[in-house]
Amino acid sequence: TGERAYYSTDTEITTDNSGLYVQATDLAKGTGENGEQAWIIHPAFTFGDDQLNGIWVAKYEASNPDCTIDITTGEYNGADKQVEIKPNVTSWRYIQVANVFTVCENMTKAGGAIGTTSGNNNVIDTHMMKNMEWGAIAALSQSQYGVFNLESATGINGDKTYKIWNNPDSRFITGSVGDTANANNQDSTNSYNTTIGTKASTTGTIYGVYDMAGGSWERVMGFMTAQGFPNEPSIGTNEVYNTGFNGKFSDGTVYTKGIRGLPDRKYYDLYIYGITYNDQEAYNRCKIGDFIRELNPVSEKSWNDDYAIFVYSDNPVLGRGGYSLSSNFGNNAGVFALSYGVGTPNDSYSFRPVLMLL
Repeated sequence: TGERAYYSTDTEITTDNSGLYVQATDLAKGTGENGEQAWIIHPAFTFGDDQLNGIWVAKYEASNPDCTIDITTGEYNGADKQVEIKPNVTSWRYIQVANVFTVCENMTKAGGAIGTTSGNNNVIDTHMMKNMEWGAIAALSQSQYGVFNLESATGINGDKTYKIWNNPDSRFITGSVGDTANANNQDSTNSYNTTIGTKASTTGTIYGVYDMAGGSWERVMGFMTAQGFPNEPSIGTNEVYNTGFNGKFSDGTVYTKGIRGLPDRKYYDLYIYGITYNDQEAYNRCKIGDFIRELNPVSEKSWNDDYAIFVYSDNPVLGRGGYSLSSNFGNNAGVFALSYGVGTPNDSYSFRPVLMLL
């Protein structure tokens, strides 16, 4: 985004070992020297011990060099292809989360899409988008930097909520937009660079981020903890339904047959264990900054009636954005939509890389 996002707050800040995060039972607060209301930097701009000046988010859902407008060309589970970010191709889907993280990581390695001969990981970091990073872009879309500031924005549910138009393309073509704000399952769509196409951007202009409302569901690095292990993520539920990382299943069972180990803690957001997904207890496990907690979802609906169910014991991995050909999710797609899963390659989920300078 190139912009830091600041939050106005009114109760005490709490922190954990991943930076400036607040627990679900708290609202965030910074207090000035004289007790006045203050501001805190959005958690997406805390990366381990580093405070960042900005993050750069892929403009479209990820694809690879073999992707065309043929929907099947985006269906590949492996880490031996390069990530591409471009419009007018089907997005890369049906890929296990561990492989997603690897292909995003590979972008800055030797021979990677933005790497050098020897690699430049000490300068540039690329990774699979975290849930807090999605939250930062979603929040900015509702600010003076996003569609909220457009005279032509479509007001939904009152003056302060504006709609990013859906990408309803039945082939999951990147950068597409429907004929109406809530279009669903269209065979023919409008391109990102048309007058109507810019309505699917987070800014309502060609310079914003696309495919965050509709397109494919997108996996993000946001995990529920394993039962009895408050500092360890659940990497799935069993040997069939998992992310491909080594770690612990939701019930605490150790799994060592994965593709790779978990990355450092700074690369994922962690949510406390729970057994419900669509009640107040579930939504209370969200955190300030993820742009779930702030919106107070109720009964599987967030702002603009976007579909909203949260991670729980049987489905510990988060998804954002919302669209599916095989369900009724399409009409409830949107930048505020969230869902759960186990991170297998059997789901039609895409992903989005994030780049930052260290």
